[in-house]
Amino acid sequence: MLNILICPNSFKECADSVRIAHLMNESFSKLAKAKYNTEVNTFVRPISDGGDGFLSVCREVFQLELISYEVSAPYKEEKVKTQMGYSKNNGTVYIESADVLGLKLIPLDKRHPLFLSSRGMGELLQKLIGDHLSKKRIISKVVVGIGGTGTSDFGLGMSSVLGLEIYDENMIPLEPLPVNLKKVRTLKWEKPKIPFEIEVVLDVNSPLLGPKGAAMTFARQKGASEGEITFLEEGTSSFVDLLNKTYPESSSKRLMGAGGGLSGAFKYFLDAEYKSSEDFVRGDLSVNSGNFNIDMVVTGEGSFDEQTLLKKGAMIVIEEFKGKKTPVYICAGKVEKPADLESFSNLHFIDISKYFTNSKESIENIDKGIFLAADEALKRYFSEKVSS
Repeated sequence: MLNILICPNSFKECADSVRIAHLMNESFSKLAKAKYNTEVNTFVRPISDGGDGFLSVCREVFQLELISYEVSAPYKEEKVKTQMGYSKNNGTVYIESADVLGLKLIPLDKRHPLFLSSRGMGELLQKLIGDHLSKKRIISKVVVGIGGTGTSDFGLGMSSVLGLEIYDENMIPLEPLPVNLKKVRTLKWEKPKIPFEIEVVLDVNSPLLGPKGAAMTFARQKGASEGEITFLEEGTSSFVDLLNKTYPESSSKRLMGAGGGLSGAFKYFLDAEYKSSEDFVRGDLSVNSGNFNIDMVVTGEGSFDEQTLLKKGAMIVIEEFKGKKTPVYICAGKVEKPADLESFSNLHFIDISKYFTNSKESIENIDKGIFLAADEALKRYFSEKVSS
C-alpha cells in the first residue's frame, strides 16, 4: 500500500487546485496499480494560498452555498458576475479576490494597471452589508482570499465606494485610480459601520512598498512597464505618507502588498485582520505533517519560481515537510528552481512544460501533463526505493 498526500495549489490561468488534485489522484491511483501492482491510499487536500482557486477550495472543504452578484469590472464601463461562498452554519462568507479583480478577467488590451480599479470589491462589500442589515442572510465574518488580482491601486477603488474622497491641490475631486496617486493633496475618510469581521488571507508575505513590494515585484506581470512600476511605487508611497500625516493614529498599521496593495487597504481603511497563507493552509485546511502517515507528498502550482518562496501554496507544503524523510514531489507547469532550496534534500521537481512544445499546448492538455508527471514521480519513487 502506497500512502500519498496530494495537496497542489492552483495552476494560474489553467486549472484550480480542486481539479488538479482530482487529476493527480486519478493518475497516481491508475499508474501505481497498472505499473507497480500497488494499491494507493490517497489523502486529497487541494490547497489555496488566497489566490486563484481560493473559492473552489473553500467550497469543497467547508461545504458552502454559492451566491452571485454583478459588480464593476476592473476596467471602465463593464460588469462582471462574481460568486462567493456562504456557510449557513457559522455565517461566514468566502470571497476570492481573483474572481472580482483577477488578471484572468482582464483582456490583454486592457491590462494597464494605472487605469484599473478595485471598485468591484467595494461594491461587493456594500451588497453584503445590505444583505446582513436586511436579514437576507446573517453574516458574522467575511474571509477574503487575496491574490491573483490584476489591479495595483492600493484598494483606492474599493475604499472610494465605502467613503474615501481624494482631492488635488485645488480641492478638485480626483477619480480614484492609480494614475492620480501623485496628485492627491487632500483626503477625507470615515470608516463605515461594518456589521461583520473581515479577515484577509494573503497569498504572499510581501510588504506594500519596497523592492519586494506590490509594485516592484508584481506589477510587471499585470502589464505595467518599467516606468509605470516606478510611478506606482512612488505614487503609493506618497499617498501612504499623506494618509499617515492626516490620520497619525493609524500610522502604525502594518500594510502588506498582496493583491496590488488591496490587503493594505483592507487593513488601513477597514481594520481587517491578516491571516497568512501558511496559517490558512496548515490551520483552516488542516494540511500539516502531523495529520498523516504517508509515504510521499505531491504538490505543485502553475509556475514554481522565486515568487513561490514568498509563502505561496507549494512552499508552505515544502516547509511543512522540511527535515523529514518523506519525499516531496513538486509537479509544476513550469519550474525555475530557486537556489535557496538547495538545502531541502527531500525535494523532487517535475517540470510539466517539458512534455509539450509550448505553454499553450501544455495548458490545453493539463490532464495529460498531470498523468505524465505522476508517471515520472512514481518511477523516481520506486527507483529510489529499490536503490536504497
